[in-house]
Amino acid sequence: MANITQYEHHERMDKFRIYYNETIYPELVILERERRKLILLMFGALIIFLALGYLAVEAHVPALTLFLWVPVIAYGSYIGYRIGTFRDNFKPRVVDLILDFIDEGQKRQEPRAVYKDMEAARRRLRYDYKKYIPLERFQKSGIFVEPPTIYKGEDYIEGSVGSAHFEMCELDVRKLSYVRPGYEPIFRGVFFYSNFHRALSSSVVILPKGDRQFLMSTIKGITKKGGRQVMISDPIEFNDIFLVYTNSNAPIEKMLTKQTFDAILNYQKTTDKEIYVSIVQSDIYLAVSNSKDILEPRFLSSNVRFELVKEFFEDLMLIISIIEDFDLHY
Repeated sequence: MANITQYEHHERMDKFRIYYNETIYPELVILERERRKLILLMFGALIIFLALGYLAVEAHVPALTLFLWVPVIAYGSYIGYRIGTFRDNFKPRVVDLILDFIDEGQKRQEPRAVYKDMEAARRRLRYDYKKYIPLERFQKSGIFVEPPTIYKGEDYIEGSVGSAHFEMCELDVRKLSYVRPGYEPIFRGVFFYSNFHRALSSSVVILPKGDRQFLMSTIKGITKKGGRQVMISDPIEFNDIFLVYTNSNAPIEKMLTKQTFDAILNYQKTTDKEIYVSIVQSDIYLAVSNSKDILEPRFLSSNVRFELVKEFFEDLMLIISIIEDFDLHY
């Protein structure tokens, strides 16, 4: 993995683009053929159903009309099942290839004999599209303190970077609105957790400055525990975009390096996503907002696009670079 993160952003993306062309693109082409077959099945079935419906109406036989609904409903259910299967299979097949690329350095460096099973030997990163981080862990971050009405997730990834174990997933967290019918978002995006097995005596929370009015409950909870806002000396621009709170009297640079601040700042500038970071003793939490599902396949248009996998890859690389920095210094 270090072989990937050691490069500058443009070099890393160049290498990933080559890997995409050689490995991911052929898989997307195979999936694209499956999608087109489903489209043909769907439109073919629609034409047949319309023709049968017309004949039934022209025949003026009510019993025949009712009888024709049986195969229509059955075949419609079959088409729905095939579409659901396509969506369920798409993400695991593409995510596995992205993780193979990221994990390539680890697989070369780690001897196969140290693993207890072949799956672990194949990958230090594991993916489960149905699993997600539990609510209790999400709330322990101290970033989003309001109790949710809806909490659901998917696309769970766990693995190791250096000596640190981590887990991450997509989350959709909402609360009941007090001012209008329906729900309001608390957080939607990628949520990350890791434990570095070394308890720090202080805590740090980094919040988007633009979200200050929506995070007043979070800020009040931090200040009640002795937290205070601090300014970052380098890069000084960090203070224009983020709020940093800590209950430590030591300089914040003793806990987070300039490389970490640079990585967060550069990623925010590039993607325009909101980023939240919390360090509580030995636990680190990181949340990256995203209003849409990552790597969600389209059904009525082509999925053979580099941009489809690029965003997911960049989210992973931000998180991994921060883990590596913490693992190196703590």
